[in-house]
Amino acid sequence: AVVSTQSTGEVTGIHGTYTLTCNDVMEVMRNNATSVLAVLETFVYDPLINWRLVECPDFNEKNSQINARAVEVLSKVKKKLYGVDDVTEKNLEVVEQVQSLIRQATLSENLCQLYPGWCPFW
Repeated sequence: AVVSTQSTGEVTGIHGTYTLTCNDVMEVMRNNATSVLAVLETFVYDPLINWRLVECPDFNEKNSQINARAVEVLSKVKKKLYGVDDVTEKNLEVVEQVQSLIRQATLSENLCQLYPGWCPFW
C-alpha cells in the first residue's frame, strides 16, 4: 500500500481509520494464509508467467531458474503473511507488522523509488 506522508484523506492521517482497516485486513489475511498461498502457488507452475530473468541458452536451466525465482517470491509473501520481519526475522504481532509496513511505505527513500519522475527539489 502506498501511503502519502501528509494525509490519507482524513483528519487523523494514517493513524485513524486507515491503520485500523490495515490491522483488520492483515488479520483476515493471516487467518486465511493457506488459501492465499494456494492461489499464489499456481503462478509458480504457470508457464506464461515471466519472472524477469536473464535468458539462458539451455531451456531446462531457464525453467529451473524461473521456478527458483518464483519459489523465492512465494517464500517472501509467506513470511509477510505470517508476520516475519524482513530484517530481524522476528515474528511480529498484527499491529506491529502494520506499523512497520506503514513506516516503510512512508519513507521518502521508498516513495521516490516508486515515482520515476519524483523530484524533491521542485
